[in-house]
Amino acid sequence: MSKFQEFWRIYPHYRARSKKAIARAKCDQITNGGMTTNARDSEGNSLKLTVVATPDEIIMGAKALRMAESEKKYCPGAQVFLNQSRWEDFDDLEAAAAEYDSFVLFREKRSQVG
Repeated sequence: MSKFQEFWRIYPHYRARSKKAIARAKCDQITNGGMTTNARDSEGNSLKLTVVATPDEIIMGAKALRMAESEKKYCPGAQVFLNQSRWEDFDDLEAAAAEYDSFVLFREKRSQVG
């Protein structure tokens, strides 16, 4: 399974399913040298930002978002998550990703028993 496919499988999809091809293109840009995106600062000035991450950082961010989703009413689409480097919103990305992995392992073991 490719790193993008792993991200796509983990990422929560609500309401309208995110456009997979667009998310894949953004993910490829971010993980292969960076993606330039436009943003605004608090004063409304236009900024150009370069978003750079490893595939593992993005996947850990998706796992962290899955663990936090029950506490949130809004979940950004995959494109927004990638555009805005939302994996950086988590204080301890590795711990949140490990919590997700433990949860999945527990769920798999529970399904084997029952």
